[in-house]
Amino acid sequence: MLSTEIVAQDWPIHRGNAALNGYSNDRVLKPSKLTWRFTAPKGQLTSVVAKDGVAFFASAKGAVYAVDIQTGKERWHKTFEKTGFTAAPTLFDDKLFVGSDRGHAIALSQKDGSELWREKCGGKIIGSANTYKRKGSGLSIIFVSWDNNVYAHDAATGKKLWSFGVENRLNATPAIVENNVIFGGCDGFVRVLDADSGKEVAAVDAGSYIAAAVSVNWPQVYIGHHEAAFLCINPMDEKIIWTYTNREEPFVSAPAVGGGRVIMGSDDQRVHCLTTKGRPLWEYRTNGKVMSSAVIVGDKVFIGSDDGFFYCLSTATGEKQWSYEIGAEVDTDPAYASGHILVSAHDGSVYAFKLEAKP
Repeated sequence: MLSTEIVAQDWPIHRGNAALNGYSNDRVLKPSKLTWRFTAPKGQLTSVVAKDGVAFFASAKGAVYAVDIQTGKERWHKTFEKTGFTAAPTLFDDKLFVGSDRGHAIALSQKDGSELWREKCGGKIIGSANTYKRKGSGLSIIFVSWDNNVYAHDAATGKKLWSFGVENRLNATPAIVENNVIFGGCDGFVRVLDADSGKEVAAVDAGSYIAAAVSVNWPQVYIGHHEAAFLCINPMDEKIIWTYTNREEPFVSAPAVGGGRVIMGSDDQRVHCLTTKGRPLWEYRTNGKVMSSAVIVGDKVFIGSDDGFFYCLSTATGEKQWSYEIGAEVDTDPAYASGHILVSAHDGSVYAFKLEAKP
């Protein structure tokens, strides 16, 4: 069977797009082998993002890296003193934004890693930022912090535009659809804010602590929580549309939504697939917790497990099509960019697997 090269695709945020869907409709063949492995000198790595053929990620020991996707060769790295990074970077225009474990919001040049601005907030930042083009002009960087606040800063200058406080920690990247900022938190609520003003538009009690990012097919919001339930919510109607429960284990991975499927991992060691109406379709069992978030590429889903394997499954049946033994926990989110699927693991390495388009 003949195959063709995949047209370059960017993955500028850790779930692929502003709605955090973790989805591409490209039709690809399963990977055949490892293309390259990049190992950082020390420290666990964040999830990977990518733009214009370059992969970007950061480390728990305070470094940010840029690596060529085709070769695996380092373009540049920048090290920060006395801090580390849990959140994956976010790419916008010619800039890279990353939040630090010391609560700094930092903007760098994508070209060489030079620092453009830095602002301090009141708590650790472990969720990636999202971007919003403001009414009139200007771009906002919107992110959350362990100080219980959502922040919006001007992308060009770093100037704070607004903040919104809740009653408990906020962990995960907010989704942005139209002028809506959508997120869940440790207070158990899914909230919608106006992206221009920061004012609350809607709030729904999901029933328990929310660790992961939502995925949005507006006005439906998909999210799991710590008491073993996965929900579809319409926040504008303040209504839970449907609920799916598993084996009394938390959902702490973000869902991938696309092609009529909702796919997510769980601490019950399984990958779960539902229709967007909430009907269970299949489960795939691994040998470890599935804290990694799935990425759907056409009829395939890519996801890691704490069992040390990186998996490619059929979206139709859940059948394993391919796996690669990394040998260390894989709890980060894959990225699909420039004809490769990229994923980091607890061994301090990023792994790249070349994909080819179905003819």
